[in-house]
Amino acid sequence: MKFPSQGTLFDYYLDPEMRRFLPWVDKVPSHDVDPDAPLQVDLASLYIETGAKNMLAVFLLTDVQVPDECFLVLINDLLASGEVPDLFSDEDMEGIVTEVRKEV
Repeated sequence: MKFPSQGTLFDYYLDPEMRRFLPWVDKVPSHDVDPDAPLQVDLASLYIETGAKNMLAVFLLTDVQVPDECFLVLINDLLASGEVPDLFSDEDMEGIVTEVRKEV
């Protein structure tokens, strides 16, 4: 099996059925973070897309994409527990739970 000549290891996944490397973008949609919006807004939309709508997600972050230290606190919470404190209000949580129950 030959590794693709372009990109990095993180740009591809191994498809077990086809037995070859394919780009992640073919399997998982890209989500660009808006640098002018608070990170919580983007994380909230990602949580809804991946959780309530049952979409696949890969969280890939490089040091160049860290605008300030506050960003790292949120990412640490996300990686440590899977949760970001106070990401959703109580009213938002009720709506999310209702939507998830419809899907289940």
